[in-house]
Amino acid sequence: NIEALRETVNADLDLDDLSPFAKEYAVEEENNGSILKSAMKSKADKSRIDEAREQFMRERNEHLLKKFDENEGRYQTIAFTWGAGHSEYIDKALEERGYQLLNVRREKAFSFFKAGN
Repeated sequence: NIEALRETVNADLDLDDLSPFAKEYAVEEENNGSILKSAMKSKADKSRIDEAREQFMRERNEHLLKKFDENEGRYQTIAFTWGAGHSEYIDKALEERGYQLLNVRREKAFSFFKAGN
């Protein structure tokens, strides 16, 4: 019954909604995100990629919390199904909104891809 009652709110950004700098990172990561290609980049390129990644994460996190604020009163339970890299930002933002962390539960998740795709 719970699954049938569940609603999903997409809180992620569309690629077109990203700033040009963050969009550049997202496209670069999609096209050239292999570990070997990353290792072969210059220090200046790595630094720029790190800055763009931070901008990308910040924009996604800010959009997520904007969606949370819009929907907060509509639901008794809200689950953020985002990766661990976002948790520090989400924790801090919720604490700033008056929420207290009651417990932590870790769940394993797996993502697979077919090499060459």
